[in-house]
Amino acid sequence: MPFLARSMRQCLLALALLVHSVAALPVAVSTHRDAVAAKPSYEDAVAAELIAPDEVTVCLAAGEEGLSVRPMDGGDPEGYEADVARLVARDLSTRLGMDLTLKYVYPTLEERLEYLEQRKCDFMAELLTNDVQGQRRQSVAFTGQPYLVIHEQILVKKSSNVAGPGDCQKAAVASGSQTSRNYAEKFPQVEQVLTTGYNSAAIVLLLNGTVDCIANDDLVFDKLLKEADAGGFGTDVTSASFRQVSTSNIFAPKPWGLGINIKNTLLQAELGAIMTYLDAYGEFDQPRKKTFDRAR
Repeated sequence: MPFLARSMRQCLLALALLVHSVAALPVAVSTHRDAVAAKPSYEDAVAAELIAPDEVTVCLAAGEEGLSVRPMDGGDPEGYEADVARLVARDLSTRLGMDLTLKYVYPTLEERLEYLEQRKCDFMAELLTNDVQGQRRQSVAFTGQPYLVIHEQILVKKSSNVAGPGDCQKAAVASGSQTSRNYAEKFPQVEQVLTTGYNSAAIVLLLNGTVDCIANDDLVFDKLLKEADAGGFGTDVTSASFRQVSTSNIFAPKPWGLGINIKNTLLQAELGAIMTYLDAYGEFDQPRKKTFDRAR
């Protein structure tokens, strides 16, 4: 009898535990469903990395002719990099299922990394070289697909005997640029006169004899020479006053890509996918040809 009683108690205990478990099951299922419902979608998670809801903020140059120029009336900027920013913002809106407003901010060349690090813009399309193994990678992320690939050159006066980078005595170089780092590494004997602000400031230094070379990119020189022919540096100065000198592939090509805050990993992945799509479908070609008369 004691054995039967003990067995009965064990059965009743097991039954009670089973009833309690079944009774708690709807609560557990409900809690799980609530957790799943509360978990943000991938699109929401990407949008959460934007500075402001329903808005994407892009960093552009304010006065780089052909790339990005801020109109005096405060309207939308014009130029190739501005076109790239609009294409990217359009596709980001589509992929997130949101109607994102595009906002423009205009850091100077020396302020570019600061704007990204301090999240003053969501992404940057402003003459920013993706230095794959350089210092920028420590604080800034880049899209793998560039929107433009450019090459370093030298600009000298037409009468100059300079035939290559090593022949320069003093070179005007943009402060904080990849070009500056390249010359410090490969041609440390060339004295660098660092410029800030617009690239056109280097032309003034070349014309007044402060430097005998300008070290920059082929694209920048193409733009400056067009500006010279338009009278931007005086009536006596035209593109014929200068000579472009090849660097003979001493320096690697420079891919210009979108810069993103390094902590915004989801946004980086999304913008990277958008850039790959835009390039694969040739959507950069028309803006490139319109601005530079070239497809790449």
